[in-house]
Amino acid sequence: MFRLIHRATLSLLATLLSLPALAVTYQYTGPNFTSVSNFTPPCPATSVCANYAVGMRITGSFSTAAPLPAGFAGSVVGSITSYSFSDGVNTIASTGSGSRLSGFYLRTDSSGAIIYAQIGLQQWQRGAGTHAVGDKYNNIYLNSPGSSHAGVNSFTCMAVGISPAGAADACTQPGEGIDGSSALVNPGTGVWTLAPPARVGSYFDLWWNPAEAGWGVQVVQSNTFQFLTLFIYGADGNPTWYTAELDTDAAGNFTGPLYANTGPYFAGPWDPARVTSAAVGTASFQPIDAYHATLTYSLAGGPAVKKAIQRESLTPLMLAGNYSGSISGTVSGCDNPANNKPAVRGRFGLAVTQDGEQTATLGFSFVDETYDGIVCTLTGPLTHLGGLYRMAGAQYSCTGTGITPGTVSATVERFHPTQQGIEGAWTATAGGCTQSISFAAVEN
Repeated sequence: MFRLIHRATLSLLATLLSLPALAVTYQYTGPNFTSVSNFTPPCPATSVCANYAVGMRITGSFSTAAPLPAGFAGSVVGSITSYSFSDGVNTIASTGSGSRLSGFYLRTDSSGAIIYAQIGLQQWQRGAGTHAVGDKYNNIYLNSPGSSHAGVNSFTCMAVGISPAGAADACTQPGEGIDGSSALVNPGTGVWTLAPPARVGSYFDLWWNPAEAGWGVQVVQSNTFQFLTLFIYGADGNPTWYTAELDTDAAGNFTGPLYANTGPYFAGPWDPARVTSAAVGTASFQPIDAYHATLTYSLAGGPAVKKAIQRESLTPLMLAGNYSGSISGTVSGCDNPANNKPAVRGRFGLAVTQDGEQTATLGFSFVDETYDGIVCTLTGPLTHLGGLYRMAGAQYSCTGTGITPGTVSATVERFHPTQQGIEGAWTATAGGCTQSISFAAVEN
């Protein structure tokens, strides 16, 4: 692998200093609520009423594009890429149409760890549209360490405007009502932890531009590192090739040096002294989605090239079979926030049928305690790109206890066989909620 051996001999300090700043997720677990005040029945038709219980607590997480700096004190509203917090009754997430930030103030110590947080989150019960005085909202508030944590459900808003965090269409003056519920612990101190680093998407495949058959690039990836082999042509029309060693950055792109490599004649004796690898420029691989990317490479003092590329399919992949596996995902953005589920888990038996490169049907029969007896089917056209399939416009339906009959459109992404079985993910909007579900299974 040419310069990989040389790369491994670099000092550890230099390697650490050269690593890009990666996105991080901070997780929070608050103290249990010690007092609750629940609504007085009946629940008005304009509200979504719910009761708290002692022992519930605030949990959640937020992500930033780079780690928080050491010795920081201030608002991080402009740095947050996503958030999701729950008080045991409601989940307020950045993906919700009714979610609003009231404030997000943090302090860190000399290592960058969070030592104080004051966070306010709002959620309109009627998520879409512009809101007005009298509309109902939910609220999550934490002030840690040593102060109050509170959850609020179905309070009446007395004024609508811009929140202290700059969010428009926010409730700026709270009110109560007989349909409101709340939970409190004061004082209370929670715990912040760093979530394990997120996995980087894999782009391991052969890539090409279909309009320019005859050249391509092979991507070999190990987590955040890519080794590229470019097989292209020189100014004289003769075949030539370059290699590149790329690292990912905070935006999910891969960049690094481009190398020209020479060595002894392949049919003669191997002479390691004739092996050379010289840095001659730079290269970048910028994913557009799981299937398409932009390849850019340039030679020092020479031309710069920018190409749209996609995964290259070789032969059909075998998907059909019987499998056993699990799902993991979320249900979010529900018209009724009580139906949001930040952690969907389930076990299933899966039967896959395949009509060549044309269509496929996935039949999930759930066997876990939560979803036992529910059967879900996804049927749709296959699009083959390299080592992956995609099913856009798939027909999605489920049957079983508590399921409203009907068929909706879904998209299955990154659907492909593995050494042990099969995996993929689907998204669909059903029952006023958005499902984002990943699945993986081993062959029976």
